[in-house]
This record gives sequence, structure tokens and C-alpha cells, in this order.
Amino acid sequence: MTKYLKVVISGRFGDETFYEPLDDREHTPEELYRIGQDRVNEEYSWGIGEELLDESEVPEGDRVE
Repeated sequence: MTKYLKVVISGRFGDETFYEPLDDREHTPEELYRIGQDRVNEEYSWGIGEELLDESEVPEGDRVE
């Protein structure tokens, strides 16, 4: 019987649930975390800019405090 890892991705517009199939061996917590993070990265891309901005260049409503 195949086991699955339930991965819940919470975003601005609600939660999405994915079920990642696992192979037939025991997995460490670190491996399960990596599998979950890989799913997040496949669903949502992200990155950082190549330059640093001064406070005056960042819209006030977009700042994370």
C-alpha cells in the first residue's frame, strides 16, 4: 500500500492540499520536510532581486515590518 505525505500550502487566497506519494521505506523528519518543501517550490516560484533598495524606493504598503 502506498503511503502519502499530506502537504498543505497556505497562501493569501486560501489553503491548497497536495498528497505526495512516498516510496516503501521509512523517512526521516528531514526527508519529509524536504519532500514538502519541494512540492511548495514546484507550485510557487520565488526569488530575490539582484539589488538592494533604499527605503525611499520601496512603496510603504509593500514593506514587511
